[in-house]
Amino acid sequence: MSLPPSLDRPALITIDMHRGSLDPPGTVFVPNGRAIVPALAGLLDAARDADVPVIHIVHQIDPSGADARSPFWLEAESVGDLYPNVREQVIGSAWTELVPELGPEPGDHVLPKKRYGAFSGNGLGFLLKNLGVATLVLTGVETEICILATAYHAFNEDYRVVVARDGVAAFDGELGDAALRIIEREVGWVATCAEIGAALAHVSVA
Repeated sequence: MSLPPSLDRPALITIDMHRGSLDPPGTVFVPNGRAIVPALAGLLDAARDADVPVIHIVHQIDPSGADARSPFWLEAESVGDLYPNVREQVIGSAWTELVPELGPEPGDHVLPKKRYGAFSGNGLGFLLKNLGVATLVLTGVETEICILATAYHAFNEDYRVVVARDGVAAFDGELGDAALRIIEREVGWVATCAEIGAALAHVSVA
């Protein structure tokens, strides 16, 4: 477990903590996703108490599928095998609703995404710059896909990256553990929700 020397100007991001990930049969159902909700809820409370921006990223596509035309998604047989209901993750469906334990609370931000990374197909980068954010605390699912993709994007944009070890859940546990090792070696820091929450109480958000 480790934290950076500074958590200057942080924002907390949850990725895909909607019903499509957490409630069976789901759309991209993560069996262990529900297990992280209590620790993540505590971290969200700590962030809100410290006036740290909270941003929920929800994967949602147009019912026509016009914004989900990745060649890999369209052509790879493995995608349909892994996520047979993914086409139901459409704008306005119940699958896009955040679980109530996590929000959104007044003052939280909710943005859509169209691919794996939290920056894809939305105004997240614009919002972060307007909020003056320098540190991103990443939570949610899936560790080996969406969390990893977001961590690399954030690193490439020169954000400080922190991932909550017990605030993320993987579709494949072995790959999730590998993703955390990659993040900790290459792009950021990994710590527990309790450690991050305690640190947020002492940082500047201005």
